[in-house]
Amino acid sequence: MLESSLHMTAPGVVDFPGSVPTLVLPGRPAPYDFSALLSAGTVIPWHQPGTYMLLDSVFVAPAARLQIGGDGVRTLLMNTSPSAFTSIVTWDGALSIVGSAASPINITGWNNGPATNANYGRPYIRAVGGDLDLAYVRASSLGFWSGVTGGVSWTGTNYRPATGGASDSRFIGDTYGAFVAGAEDVQFSDDLFESNQVDGL
Repeated sequence: MLESSLHMTAPGVVDFPGSVPTLVLPGRPAPYDFSALLSAGTVIPWHQPGTYMLLDSVFVAPAARLQIGGDGVRTLLMNTSPSAFTSIVTWDGALSIVGSAASPINITGWNNGPATNANYGRPYIRAVGGDLDLAYVRASSLGFWSGVTGGVSWTGTNYRPATGGASDSRFIGDTYGAFVAGAEDVQFSDDLFESNQVDGL
């Protein structure tokens, strides 16, 4: 995905063997928002107003920024099945998911209900040498196996640490609620970690 992004000048959905299609957001000065996911068909409205289903994975490339929040999104269901699962990953880019006290954003692994960890994988959110910021987010039923894919993770590269953090957020029923390795100044404030399978934080 990283190699593909270096040759792209506009967002595009790319097929990779053995995984669901991935929306690649290449670097540019202006941030992307939720409308970029809607335009690509990566998310679709789902039953209740403000609820959306994530059908494709999302890759936020170096020098790209994706901002979710303030756009009517109340719930994002990350699709999973026994054969594939979705993810949202930033590699040397930036991802922010910001709700509010009155309207937090719920992000849930989904397979006709909250996804269970059945050893074939569950959706996850990860920063790789990038910046990941959450505020007023409810992350649940995410993750599998190791910390880097365990739920929500901040992980560095050989040349750049991960940064960011989470505030006023909840991590519930994930494999790892939040996982941090190879990062600098990642801060957690007023967060709740509850009923995660391996560790909360």
